[in-house]
Amino acid sequence: MIFKINFIEKIKKLEFSIVHSQFGDFGIFIRHKSLINVILPNTIKSIKAIPSEDKSTFMIKVRSQLTQYFKGARRSFDLKLDLNMSTFFLNTLEEVKKIPYGSTMSYKDIANNIKSPKGYRAVANANARNPIPIIIPCHRVIKSNGDFGEYGGGSILKKKLLEFEKDIFFSKPN
Repeated sequence: MIFKINFIEKIKKLEFSIVHSQFGDFGIFIRHKSLINVILPNTIKSIKAIPSEDKSTFMIKVRSQLTQYFKGARRSFDLKLDLNMSTFFLNTLEEVKKIPYGSTMSYKDIANNIKSPKGYRAVANANARNPIPIIIPCHRVIKSNGDFGEYGGGSILKKKLLEFEKDIFFSKPN
């Protein structure tokens, strides 16, 4: 019975909102002033949640930062994240967060940077399980040969995000 009560308490503290962008609608889940999930446009239709009224200041902050990003006015995020993943996945996603706006890095480069030179497939798996895309910019990770590789939002969205960032990067000063 304790598990059921704890689960219900966690759900009660969960907030959901939607950010509209030129790329589609992105879902946002937060809990306890931490971002826990960003849902990409191609999967948001499967979410059976009703958006909250954005009462919390943290949800307002998340929505604001994402909106700024989609307008080309923000290149990095200052948000508290709550990731429940293995150490390897966390290390991988921390490295992915370091990829500069408008740039890309290969799965192999990330594997080398985290001292796992043969772990590029595991790096790809960590990216595939990234619960907070855009904030942790897994769309900036490509194959060593320059191909885009897979993306949870689909290859068209990945290409559009990379083109968007490069256009903004080369048209606006830091």
